[in-house]
Amino acid sequence: MPDVGAVQPKLALFADFSLRDDDPVFGFDEFTLEFRVADKNNLYSRVSRREPDTGENPLVQESVLTPSSSFNAASKFYVYGMDWTQDKVTWWLQTSSSSEKIILYEWTENIPSEPLKLEFRLYHDKANPALYPYELEIDWIKYTPSAI
Repeated sequence: MPDVGAVQPKLALFADFSLRDDDPVFGFDEFTLEFRVADKNNLYSRVSRREPDTGENPLVQESVLTPSSSFNAASKFYVYGMDWTQDKVTWWLQTSSSSEKIILYEWTENIPSEPLKLEFRLYHDKANPALYPYELEIDWIKYTPSAI
């Protein structure tokens, strides 16, 4: 993540990693880990579930995640990940110097069993555009299916 604090501290530039699907049979499901470039000390989690018949969102939760008091997403390389089992969805991170997973967030309510799509987005607020071009760089993606 770029460190934009000295140049544009209120930059509304976002990147997120989501598992989501909007299906007429199963409804809408979204599990998102969001990065806000102007806030390098926190991450954000969003879980949305919508029933197909009512269109209501009975399960919506947004959380601010602070991995530690010294966390700075712009200071070094981190590995971010998500584990999805039949019992829970877990967001986690690892530093480049440790193999230990730091659990960021766990969701255990009404876990979807239908397939979800992986989506990455990089977007900004048009009212406060970036002064310089920024990029989202993804070094690798690993997908390991498990027997559910």
